[in-house]
Amino acid sequence: MNKIYNIKLTKKVDLSIYKDKDLYEMMNEYNKETYRNIDLIIEYIKRDFFKVPSIKYSYAWGQEKVFYPFTSKLYKVLETSINDTSIQIHPLKTEKYLSLSDNTIITDKTNTVRCKTGEVINIPNNTIHSLLKASRVLEEQDNLIFDNKETVRIEDKLKRKVSEPQEYIKYLLPQFLNHFNIEKLKNYNGRNNKFIFIADGKVEIEYNGIKTSLEEKEELYYLSKNVKINKIEGLVKIIECEYYRVE
Repeated sequence: MNKIYNIKLTKKVDLSIYKDKDLYEMMNEYNKETYRNIDLIIEYIKRDFFKVPSIKYSYAWGQEKVFYPFTSKLYKVLETSINDTSIQIHPLKTEKYLSLSDNTIITDKTNTVRCKTGEVINIPNNTIHSLLKASRVLEEQDNLIFDNKETVRIEDKLKRKVSEPQEYIKYLLPQFLNHFNIEKLKNYNGRNNKFIFIADGKVEIEYNGIKTSLEEKEELYYLSKNVKINKIEGLVKIIECEYYRVE
């Protein structure tokens, strides 16, 4: 008999989803990386703040730096230095891009938007989109741990396999053209655990009476609720943490 899992969201630190061998077999590669390094993540969390480890992947369009996911969100720095990404949709997940360049361009072939550094592009699920060559963004997406086909390609300049309409269109209704939009950057300012991404600038924090300056560009930091933020300079994104709890 298959085991029935009860998986919930919680704001209290919980890494139980990365401690089940049966779940590991179903995880996508990003979360398998976390599973394999979960002891390291646990040790880091005990410190109350740390720089999140990352791994780089190369693709036909460029490269991405993926920060080990251990919450309900997944974070990447994407650079389309070689070519456009495919015209694509994500059936389940939403994405937000924080533009790290004035050259960032997103399109669905009917609408093309150039984004300035610091602007945020909201991409709801099933929204057709592509990043054009020379774009650079922080991608914040739903961490769908067990989704191994997170991207459905509709068209691809690089001759990679695309899905035929009969393979996907009946499952992915509604679909949206011209549905992404630019938003102002909104930073979380509550007292729960949080991530800080420093695009450019620095953040002064205080823990146990000791002040520390976080300054590494395009890195993701984890801060527990015990860490105080004293000062923020430059382009910084702050996001509240939520975790998956398995019962």
